[in-house]
Amino acid sequence: MGYLCILTGHRSVALTNMTKESVASCVSWNRGKKYQVLVDEHKTSRSFSQAAFILNREEIGWLRNLSEGTCCMEGRSSRYVFHTVQGKQMEKPSISLRLAWRDSGMQGGISFNQIRSSVSTQASQHLTEKERKQVAKSMCHDPSTAERFYVALPDKETSYRTRKLRMKALRMASAKPSQEDKTSSDEQEAPSAGTSRCYVKLARLSQPTAEYYLNTLNSVL
Repeated sequence: MGYLCILTGHRSVALTNMTKESVASCVSWNRGKKYQVLVDEHKTSRSFSQAAFILNREEIGWLRNLSEGTCCMEGRSSRYVFHTVQGKQMEKPSISLRLAWRDSGMQGGISFNQIRSSVSTQASQHLTEKERKQVAKSMCHDPSTAERFYVALPDKETSYRTRKLRMKALRMASAKPSQEDKTSSDEQEAPSAGTSRCYVKLARLSQPTAEYYLNTLNSVL
């Protein structure tokens, strides 16, 4: 879930509401190298329609494996891709995120909102105004925040180009890490006590994890 959040900047609710049906009905093109998964229900769905996840062949394979319940017996009967060991919809995905964060050797705290804030910061610092707005639209920014984007969901090719912009910002942020993290205007979740603000960047990952992460994200779709 953390990987997909870093990849897209979507809120955790777009992940916890991802159903097996949405994965099964994903759109595929370019001879099975590119995929688009649409999630109907998320925080700003009334203004932005569906949340789009543009994935490569390996990434869609992960979701399909989860959909088949290969992770746990109860997961086979669950409606949701990301579920508890009882097969229920995840209500506190941040717990799983923090566990994965520690398992990867990272220090300090982490939240989905902190990742989302970093995605916004990287886009702001390393992309043009036009590119930044395109990334913001794909993240389904809340229209009640300072910058409002009342637009329809882009088509699959536009969504794919947005993924490439996201990767451009991430690579540039990794090459020239910022001295401090600027929280985004729609940041709503305060960090836990004793936890400093987090700027998610590859330089903080262990070398094997960072190399795999970059190779997977930048793979040719």
